[in-house]
Order: sequence, then structure tokens, then C-alpha cells
Amino acid sequence: MYENIVIGLVSGLVVSFVVLVIGKFWRGVVEPWFEERVYKDLHLEGKWFSLYVETGDYRQEIINLKRHGHAITGTMICKNGADEGEEYSLCGSFRNLLLPMTYESIDKNKRDRGTITLKSSHNGQRLVGEIAMYETQSDSIDTAQVLWFRSKDELEKTVAYIKKHRERLKKIREKENEIREELSEFMAEFAKEFAKRKRQEQEEKDNAIDGEASRIEHKKG
Repeated sequence: MYENIVIGLVSGLVVSFVVLVIGKFWRGVVEPWFEERVYKDLHLEGKWFSLYVETGDYRQEIINLKRHGHAITGTMICKNGADEGEEYSLCGSFRNLLLPMTYESIDKNKRDRGTITLKSSHNGQRLVGEIAMYETQSDSIDTAQVLWFRSKDELEKTVAYIKKHRERLKKIREKENEIREELSEFMAEFAKEFAKRKRQEQEEKDNAIDGEASRIEHKKG
């Protein structure tokens, strides 16, 4: 009887172990192999260069992606700004031109983490989207627009264009401020001149009334 129980337990453990091994083998080898054979989307693996277009310091990162079927993993290193040198791990999936991912600081002592959602554009040479991140200083969730480039030259051209655009916009705003100041000065002078004329007109009216009253009084006398 005890032998049957032991045999049953051992058989159950062996079957469970075999199922577990087969399951891991299936998910880790067979499924990726099959997905790779039927994969029809863009091949995103390799190096990318990111740019946060709304930041004043033109924050940039270097990203290295790996792909297994639709699954995407990788690393992201910040190259400038307040987080320069920080490294993050990436995990997501790419389907139908969309790449949603989560990122997390590799340094376990830091809480930097968030999500990045990108869409393929420019015939697969760019990824455009937004990042949602935890802002430690304000203790809030912020979002920012981000671009990923296949080519570093395209990144540098875009940075140069944005700088040029911002310089033009700065000059336009400076000119607008000058016009506003000139208009404000003109309106102030106009208001003073208008008030002065109104006082003169009122004085002329008062003098005319006083003169007429004196004439009438003189005539009565």
C-alpha cells in the first residue's frame, strides 16, 4: 500500500516536472521560433537615438533593442541633462506599427520608471510618441514628447532645426514685446494728450460761461 502511495507521489512529481520543463521549453524556444518565422512587422532591433523635443537641454539617449518575435527588450542610456549616465532597462512588444514599453532604472536604489508608447513613422526610420514618467521633485506623473531616430545624423539635423526655430521664435517674441511696449507708451501719451485737451475744452467752456454771466450781470447793473 505504502509502495503504491510512494509510486503515485513520485509519478505525480515526475509528470509535473516534465510538464513544467516542456512548458518552459515551449514558451522559451518553440513560441519565439514560430513567431520569428511568421514575423512580418518592422525589424526594430539595433541602435536608436532619442530626443525629447520639448526640453530646454535637448535631452538625448542611446537605445539598444533586442527582438524575439514580437517581444522587445533592451537598454537605454541618457547622454545629457540631469540624468546623464543613467541606464534603464526596457521591455515591451511591437505589433501593428505600435511599440508600447515599460522602462525602469537599472540602479535598484532609484525609483525612475514609467512607460513609453511609440509609433513607427518615416518608413520605419523614426519612432514618434510620448513618455509618461514619475517626476521626483513634484511627486507627480508627467508626460513628454519623444522621437527615436535610426540615424544619428537625422537626430543632429533635427536638433539643429529645433534650435534654429527656437531662435527665430525668440526674436519674434522679442519684437512682439517691443511692439507692445511702444504701443503701451503711445496709448499712455495719447491718454495724457486726450485728458489735456478735455481739460482745455472744459476750461474754455467754463470761461465762456463765466464771461456770459459777467456780461449779463453788467447789463443788469
